[in-house]
Amino acid sequence: MPPEALTKGFYCNKTDVWAFGALLFEIFHGESPFAKCTELNELIQQVSTSITVVNIRLDLSIEMKQMILSCLEVDLKKRPTFSEI
Repeated sequence: MPPEALTKGFYCNKTDVWAFGALLFEIFHGESPFAKCTELNELIQQVSTSITVVNIRLDLSIEMKQMILSCLEVDLKKRPTFSEI
């Protein structure tokens, strides 16, 4: 669940972009970027913190890394739309 939905109950088109980024991460890594979270407070903290390139597999292309990172951007204003992707 994207940060704006988890913390504010707010949904928009960019919410789906975030979900797409989480799906891409899971496809390439075999688990959610937040799979290690065991408690709700921990999940909220992790979701509200941008994923970094350190968390992304080294063997992915630069373009794929950038796409995943941009989709999982916490700041809605910085997160791309699907047409921008």
